[in-house]
Amino acid sequence: MQPAEELRVVVFIGILAAVYVLAAGTIVRRIRQSMGVPLPPLPPWSLRVRRLALGLAAAGIPCFAYGWLVEPYWPEVVHVRIDVPGLPAGTAPIRIAQIGDIHSDPTERLEGRLPDIVAREQPDLIVFTGTPSTRGKVCRSSVVVSRGLQRSRRPMPFGGTGTPGTSAMSISSAGPERESSRQKRSP
Repeated sequence: MQPAEELRVVVFIGILAAVYVLAAGTIVRRIRQSMGVPLPPLPPWSLRVRRLALGLAAAGIPCFAYGWLVEPYWPEVVHVRIDVPGLPAGTAPIRIAQIGDIHSDPTERLEGRLPDIVAREQPDLIVFTGTPSTRGKVCRSSVVVSRGLQRSRRPMPFGGTGTPGTSAMSISSAGPERESSRQKRSP
């Protein structure tokens, strides 16, 4: 991740934390008031900010639910045509299946279906980019994907797997394993 991206993530998480802390404080204040605890009155601007925080926090709950309960089970297949200038006329197209950022964790979601989804696309090359695992370890769900892709792989005239980055999942004839960054293996 680039420094500018890291800064955006930190700012986003900071704002998110501030909204939920302020909303929680507002709820605690209301509970204390309902219990008869005398509290000093808040200035009008503070009440508006607290109401805004409650609204944002309430709107955020369905977003969290969608990200946790829907999105991990809903793969998206996108077809993109990339024309490469300078290729000789009649050059056969290459179908590339790019799988990225599945963030597997011990609970299997779409990982078992992913190899079949990829196989239906009949790719000439499978590129596994991004993060295969949420917690930095190759977990069972990532292995399910790797083994399934291994079974669906067609023979290719060129070899090697691996991606630059923090780690890569190799799909070799020996099965899945972790490789350090920038390593290459023959299939």
